Amino acid sequence: MRAIRLMFLGSGGSSRLPFRGSPSLAVQIGRKTTWIFDTGSGTTNQLKISSQLISPSSISHIFLSHRHPDHVIGLHPLLVELSKHKSDAASSIHSSSPRNIHIWGIHGIREYVNMCLSILPLENPSSISLNFHEIPPYSYKITKPSGNKACEQWESGCEVVETYNESVFELVRTDDMVVTAGYVQHTAPCLGFVIEDDKSLIQQQENSARKLVILGDTWNPYNLRYAARNCDVLVHEATCEEEKLDMKAMKERGHSTASMAAKFAKDINAKSVILNHIGPGIWLQELSHGPGALSAARSLFSRPMIRAEDFLMYHLPPKH
Repeated sequence: MRAIRLMFLGSGGSSRLPFRGSPSLAVQIGRKTTWIFDTGSGTTNQLKISSQLISPSSISHIFLSHRHPDHVIGLHPLLVELSKHKSDAASSIHSSSPRNIHIWGIHGIREYVNMCLSILPLENPSSISLNFHEIPPYSYKITKPSGNKACEQWESGCEVVETYNESVFELVRTDDMVVTAGYVQHTAPCLGFVIEDDKSLIQQQENSARKLVILGDTWNPYNLRYAARNCDVLVHEATCEEEKLDMKAMKERGHSTASMAAKFAKDINAKSVILNHIGPGIWLQELSHGPGALSAARSLFSRPMIRAEDFLMYHLPPKH
């Protein structure tokens, strides 16, 4: 069982704040595998700063929660940077083989990337192979194909993930990890992700499997309440300050307060919660009230609550 480490490359939202970049999170699994969740502005620069801890050649999957600019605008610069690096395996064994980069996102992300690449191509196009996996918006009507076909061709070079209109669907299965996704409610189609150990490979009790939940922007993540239950870590946005907006206004904005994140963490029996996508209101409250700015949220959730900062690292060791 490999160690899991989270690094917050950007912990802010769409409003730029001092010392907070736009949303991006790196999940390292073991020493040689890194998955990126969202690619806000500055993601590539943050990775360069973290190069001693995160090797660009270890990045194999990029997951995008939704298509709002503060979550995807850094994707193209990141791909240009990744094209400069070959994987360690490719360098030592098959130097001419391109490295596969898998990009997962709502339908339309391939068109966006191709448009960007038409203006500024990859530095070394032969070094990486881009594999797009597009997820239909939740309003998209799709007929379940026969057999166990997991996806069908949308267009050349791109697969559409078959959700079968289910609330949660599998995206990736590696030798020891599984990534599933489901929709959370935002102002645009938006995903939350569940990363967990493959339980079929664990000989011990089921509760020895680790589970990490990373939510995109949301005012209501309860579609994922069963898939996220008993997670070790919940990464939940906290864009809005407390007591400023009623639920109707929160729905219109599509975002949450820290207390809303705390309530969801309690409802799913999360062992810890990390508040991310910090908005300017919370930042100003912290300047005025210090740690007391999160007192309302902490009163709802008694377990560890961490406010994310850029370059915050969180370790999720193997369970014994």
